[in-house]
Amino acid sequence: MNDQLVSVNSPLSGDVTVVLHFDGARTDDQSSLTLTVTPERAHVSPGSSSEPDVQVHLNVADAEQMASGHTDSATLLRQGKLKVSGDVHRLIESIDALQQILRHRP
Repeated sequence: MNDQLVSVNSPLSGDVTVVLHFDGARTDDQSSLTLTVTPERAHVSPGSSSEPDVQVHLNVADAEQMASGHTDSATLLRQGKLKVSGDVHRLIESIDALQQILRHRP
């Protein structure tokens, strides 16, 4: 789960920290992940950052549905099943950066 993805010309300005909280996780170890996105790389680590830019809450089952392509974040947001707090603009910026990073992954 701990991976670094190298980027070229990332649109991100500065670091963004996003904490994903999985409601209904079986253990505390599985209940959150911290995603740190910098202009050069992305890094995922278990647990929660003390001062994230953005926090995302969703149920484990909904996260699995999203990961398998059976639903998407827009649908879950409309249904109130995905909740976002913090700086949403930074979240959008980090998503754009992640997409660019993944396109240039070696």
